[in-house]
Amino acid sequence: MNLKWVRPEQDDSGGYMFVKYTVSQESFGIAFMDNDVVGQAINDGLLKGVVKKEKWSSSVCITEEQQKLQKFILKKDKELFREMKHFPKLILPDKKPNG
Repeated sequence: MNLKWVRPEQDDSGGYMFVKYTVSQESFGIAFMDNDVVGQAINDGLLKGVVKKEKWSSSVCITEEQQKLQKFILKKDKELFREMKHFPKLILPDKKPNG
C-alpha cells in the first residue's frame, strides 16, 4: 500500500509513504517502510533517489522506475518492514432493546 502525504501548501515535495498491512478477523496490522534501509540502498546505488539529511531528521525520495522498485521491495521485504503493529478489532457492546 502507498499513502499520499498531506503537507502544507508551501511544501511541494509531494510523494508517497509505503506501508505493509495485514487484515484478519481479529486485527488490522500496519508496518512503515524503514527509511534507513531505503537510504542505504540509494547511497549504494541499488535504487535511484535522493537522501536528505538535516540536523534532526532525514528523508528519502525514491525516483527508481516501478519494476526495479517492486523487485527491490519483494527482495528486501523483511528488512524494509521490520515491525508490524496490530490494532485489535473493536468489539462493541450488544444493544439491548428498550423495554
